[in-house]
Amino acid sequence: MTNEELKSELLESRLVIEQAEVILSNLIKFNNYEDDCFNIAHDDVIATLNAALRILRSDIN
Repeated sequence: MTNEELKSELLESRLVIEQAEVILSNLIKFNNYEDDCFNIAHDDVIATLNAALRILRSDIN
């Protein structure tokens, strides 16, 4: 593997880890001890879904 290929693999791995962090952070927001409901911003829901799709698609390729 060339140095450029290694850099590309490292960047891709970091992006997947970052996306997983986004998903987990947003899932933690679902935890609401005061009510039987949760509040999460629409943008956070979209970011979570997009991150999940990117991870799934990267595993397919």
